[in-house]
Amino acid sequence: MSTVDWPARLLPQTCSLRLRKSGSMFTSPFNGTMQATDFMSERWILSVQLAEQSRRDPRGLESFIGGLSGGINRVRGWHFGKRGIPLGTLRGTPTLALAASFGDQQLALNNVVNGTTLLADDMLMLISGQLVQVSADALASGGLMTVNITSHIRETASAGSAVGWNRPYAQFMLPAMEAGAVWSPGRIHGVALDLVETW
Repeated sequence: MSTVDWPARLLPQTCSLRLRKSGSMFTSPFNGTMQATDFMSERWILSVQLAEQSRRDPRGLESFIGGLSGGINRVRGWHFGKRGIPLGTLRGTPTLALAASFGDQQLALNNVVNGTTLLADDMLMLISGQLVQVSADALASGGLMTVNITSHIRETASAGSAVGWNRPYAQFMLPAMEAGAVWSPGRIHGVALDLVETW
């Protein structure tokens, strides 16, 4: 098994990053109320569409896809639609002010400049490799920033751990047992891939 970076020359034309919840849901047969149980182990689904290209352009396309098919090898993928940086103004080298434990949905950051922000939908990465999404705007004050996130922490991250904001990524696998490109004379048609976060 190997893990590779997403090739820069294969930047997707479209991208969808969705959070797949883990849990169960049922409807009462007596009064119709709905109940849900959260197992707190969400994972990201990354769907990308590569543009149609001339046959000279996508060097390595088929070998890249073929190497991922079957889920043995992994690729570091990020939210290509967001240019890899937050819409908020947070930059620098933020760290966790407090440990983040399993099930938490809030992060406390320090080493941040007062007045800097993270905005809802911005992405961050914990040193454990977990990709998280900001669920509400956050403002740094007193050197600290409290950040609410959409998913649960799945692995404890200790205080002082680095928090990445520049092109934060997760590891993805391609569960399809076969995948490839479709050719026509002089062209390679757009390729669609559905990748699943793995850890």
